[in-house]
Amino acid sequence: MGAKAEALQLVKRAPALLIAGAALAWTGWTAANYPIVPALVVAITVLWTAAVMRWPCAWPGVVLALVPAVGFASWTGWFAVEEFDLLLGGVAAAGYLVSVRRVPSSAGKVDDTIVVPAS
Repeated sequence: MGAKAEALQLVKRAPALLIAGAALAWTGWTAANYPIVPALVVAITVLWTAAVMRWPCAWPGVVLALVPAVGFASWTGWFAVEEFDLLLGGVAAAGYLVSVRRVPSSAGKVDDTIVVPAS
């Protein structure tokens, strides 16, 4: 692929990259400012985002299962932002990062294979 084609691919992926960056920044800032054990919340949020990137089809079931369990507003005092927002922020960030990582094949079609480093 030539330099012009690579630049075009970068331009096409720029909006998704900007949205992924914004979602990561908002979710990270919100998790870091969580009123109860913020370090644990940041770690859980990072693991959740990585899990969604690794298994992108599993998040709807997990999110639906956690809806009744992630409301700690009466303990944290946070009524405008809840733990559910952290879950969906991680999903949004992971989804846009996965869409940026898709690699076009030699035929010009998008290869839907998700490249994940071996653990």
